[in-house]
Amino acid sequence: MVSASTMKIIRESGAVPASEYVLEVEDVRKEFPGVLALDNVKFQLRRGTVHALMGENGAGKSTLMKIIAGIYTPDSGSFKLRGVDIRLNSPLDALENGIAMIHQELNLMGPMSVAENIWIRREPVNRFGIINHAEMHQRTEELFKRLNIDIDPEIEVRSLSVANRQML
Repeated sequence: MVSASTMKIIRESGAVPASEYVLEVEDVRKEFPGVLALDNVKFQLRRGTVHALMGENGAGKSTLMKIIAGIYTPDSGSFKLRGVDIRLNSPLDALENGIAMIHQELNLMGPMSVAENIWIRREPVNRFGIINHAEMHQRTEELFKRLNIDIDPEIEVRSLSVANRQML
């Protein structure tokens, strides 16, 4: 099992183990009181492909995604990221391993700027560990330019329309 910090070093070095799949989930099981949400689930994610997770209400789609994002801990099962065994104990572990989940619910921080909401927990910092707002603004502008989004990175999220909030 490789820790998140070791996996970060591996990723940054470029020495990522060869694997057909970016992410592999094997034999995942999750039970809540009185409900078996997932039973021996297998999910494989290939690089450069689009995947859809579909099923009826209560089929376990959200539960699986929350496990992959480190929000829930599975009762059993294993994870491989680029062929390396990993363990996700928290959403921070998932983020440190390059895994993020975009929730369908709007969970934005209204009093914060657009840029702050986009880079939350991934803010660029200077050599003293202080958030570099100028760089964050620049990264947001570059991102919006690539995506053809016309929103001011410095505006407070609460002042945006619902449609623009969904863009974030």
